[in-house]
Amino acid sequence: MTPTDTQNNLSRRFSRRGILRFTLPSMAMMLCMSLYTIVDGIFVSRCVGTLALSALNMYFPYMGLMMGLAFMATAGGSALIAARMGEGRAEEARRNFSALMGILVGVGLLLTAAGLLGSEGLISLTGASEAQRPFLRDYLFWQFLLMPCLFLQIAYQTFFVTAGRPGLGLGISLAAGCTNMVLDYVLMVPLGMGVAGASLATCAGWAVYTAAGAVFFARRGSSLRWARPALPLRDLAALCGNGSSEMVTSLALSVIGLLYNFSFMRLAGEDGVAALTVVFYFEFILTAFLFGFSNGISPVIAYKFGARDAVQLRFIVRTCFGFIAAGSLLAYLGSLLLKVPVLGIFLPPGSPVYRLASEGFPLYALSFLLVGTNIFTSALFTALGNGVISAIVSFTRTFFLLSACILLLPLWLGINGLWLAQTCAEFLALFLSLFFLRTKLHLCPEK
Repeated sequence: MTPTDTQNNLSRRFSRRGILRFTLPSMAMMLCMSLYTIVDGIFVSRCVGTLALSALNMYFPYMGLMMGLAFMATAGGSALIAARMGEGRAEEARRNFSALMGILVGVGLLLTAAGLLGSEGLISLTGASEAQRPFLRDYLFWQFLLMPCLFLQIAYQTFFVTAGRPGLGLGISLAAGCTNMVLDYVLMVPLGMGVAGASLATCAGWAVYTAAGAVFFARRGSSLRWARPALPLRDLAALCGNGSSEMVTSLALSVIGLLYNFSFMRLAGEDGVAALTVVFYFEFILTAFLFGFSNGISPVIAYKFGARDAVQLRFIVRTCFGFIAAGSLLAYLGSLLLKVPVLGIFLPPGSPVYRLASEGFPLYALSFLLVGTNIFTSALFTALGNGVISAIVSFTRTFFLLSACILLLPLWLGINGLWLAQTCAEFLALFLSLFFLRTKLHLCPEK
């Protein structure tokens, strides 16, 4: 066994318990990220008001467009680099990793310049009302100024797993989240900075994660570390193509966010958008485990695929679908138990926004029973290097089906049609996922 194999525990044999233990840090990390994002929303709602909360939701779809670039490069790059580590090409993997991080910084800086110069145009594109615009102006400055840190945080979260250190990634996420939450209070309550304080607190969390990641990957003992950058254009194109499903998902979700915002503004005004925002925050908590599990196991699948370990690969994939089914059921049951206390944290009981969210969330939450299988199917094909199928599943699920449901269901069901759109889209997408799993899932032959 080579030194790299010793240092990177992706090469070990995984049992069911081992799979769960390996992915727990990624799941916990996603939960931490969701929680400190939600804390931002709680402070904004309670300290500034639900109008400010609705204003932030008008911007988030455009943030998703920008983050899609990082998700594409990270998902595709992780699959490429983990496979090369599995093939024993450790130095090449390090050089590819270093080049990819440099590219992400460059793209982040370009978006910083574009955002700072064109913020007023972006605010107009969001469709924000005149009452919402001042809150968006305050929020955007820090978000764009530190955009490279967001890109690196997204990348480091995945590459800590690729380096075989998901627990360390969790620890850094906790530190970044605590920084964010403490600064939320300090900047918004004693200092009274409003939504600008929420934005700065979020960016400070990005910066903490970015600094810690830069230090870790400078260590000589890490199986994945900084090296002289090298990433041929054909490999860059390949990883972008393989990660295109994550890009497509992010782009689709951004368009869907816009459709949701415009539809709720039309049917229920700013209160409707605020209710939607709270439901989205609720969703972050309950689906964090599903996303975290899929992200956490993907480098393992890619490594075993690169090492052509078919026995482990089949066992891992079967086990993962079992965990996903159980996690989806737990997410739905959790939604039933947590609805009242969670909504009460965000909103004054009896308020119009509270009433809208309370009535709509049970309909939206039915999607939790279905979403896990669709998420993992897309992640699985990405890890196996089949970005085309992954992109088809993601695009059909998150854009084509969901946009059709958002546009058509309210014609028959009114605002309840908007709340049911996610569930209907996930149900239809499940048939597509099952079709590809049955006809296109070809794991590598044994050595």
